[in-house]
Amino acid sequence: MRSLSIDFEPPATPTREEQQDALKKGLGRVFPWAISGRLDDDLLLAACLNDYRHDRQAEFVVSPARWVWEILEKAAATQRFRDPILRVLLDLPDDHNAYHICTLAYHYAREGDHAFHDQLRRMVDHPDDPSSDLAHEEILKLDGVDGFLRVARVRGSRLASQAWDWDDDWFLSQSADRLGEERVQELLEQSTDGAIKRMDKMWREAIHAKESAPKEPSLHEKYDSIPASRLIAEAGADIPDDSRVFSSMWGRHANEPQLESVLEHLLTPDLAPRVVADLLSVFVRREYPRLDDRLFAFCRHEDHSVRHRAFHALGMVGHPTVRDFAIDELENYRNPKAVTLLIKNFEPGDEERILRSIEPPDDVDHLHWLLMDVIELLERNAAADAARLAVAAYARTPCTSCRHHAYEQLEARSAVPDWMLDEFQLDSYHFEHD
Repeated sequence: MRSLSIDFEPPATPTREEQQDALKKGLGRVFPWAISGRLDDDLLLAACLNDYRHDRQAEFVVSPARWVWEILEKAAATQRFRDPILRVLLDLPDDHNAYHICTLAYHYAREGDHAFHDQLRRMVDHPDDPSSDLAHEEILKLDGVDGFLRVARVRGSRLASQAWDWDDDWFLSQSADRLGEERVQELLEQSTDGAIKRMDKMWREAIHAKESAPKEPSLHEKYDSIPASRLIAEAGADIPDDSRVFSSMWGRHANEPQLESVLEHLLTPDLAPRVVADLLSVFVRREYPRLDDRLFAFCRHEDHSVRHRAFHALGMVGHPTVRDFAIDELENYRNPKAVTLLIKNFEPGDEERILRSIEPPDDVDHLHWLLMDVIELLERNAAADAARLAVAAYARTPCTSCRHHAYEQLEARSAVPDWMLDEFQLDSYHFEHD
């Protein structure tokens, strides 16, 4: 059986598999390998051309391109990799790697490489090209006022045939951060360019629309007005997401009688799995109004969605019966979801139970979810011994943010291994913002 915990100290002579794993995760151990020639060029080039982030939807995580650039600089490899990176930029793929490559191109352009700079400008000047927007931020950073006017002209031209959208607000917000809000307003107001004037006009109209819009009710007011009967009626039904009540949010704001009504219906025999899963969602952010033995059966339901939500809902409950169930799942079934139940039901010694009983899942998403639970268990239980559990989370997680939280738990307990002290300072987590 594979163990969740092994020796995670950086190897002196890494295998290709170890090199690739460190590059994909953004581990700081890559730096000494690259500087001393122990990092294979083809793997480093792949990291230049591929965005290896695990979660590209997370707003606080940006492309690791700056981290990759720092590696190239420290290894004196920027010129060695220049041509293949430029070739890809000139024929930029329309996929999730495009922004990563543009960000890396920015670093070449900032160092005075005109070929990269000119190509980023050309991309901006062709608004019908899907890659045009990817270069807007880079040109703003490179060219300052001239870059702002260049992008504003392109965006203003588009606004002749499309409505103002969130990314127009985003561009002006980024511009204000770099140039100052007053300077941005001045540039828009004083321009005689028709496209830029259009952008200025539509921006002011968007601001006025926001200011004159009726005040939105608070989340509590919004969800408090929705009866439990609607949640029950919508459970399992084919309703568009924009029309459906967000069950977990409703549960968070519902009063006890409303929650009891949903729980009563949830415990009705022979409900369809989709109905059960939807009703369980009510309790993933709010504890059940009472604990019923029948709720444990959902954790062993044949339907995956039911099992998944049942564990999350039961994880909201701190109770000896829940703990007993968690230990049974952990020791007899080696179920990673048992960690969810131990967060609020932790006792000293559970750290070793987890390390002994849980195998790291092969599926990267499942591994990420497991280690998120491990880190939350450590965060919520100060008495927990993080010495091995947090190191395992640090080294195994595919997520830079989770790795940072795992490091924090070790640091809070003065348990950071010597090898990790220097390594983490070079982690991609520290290079995510320019």
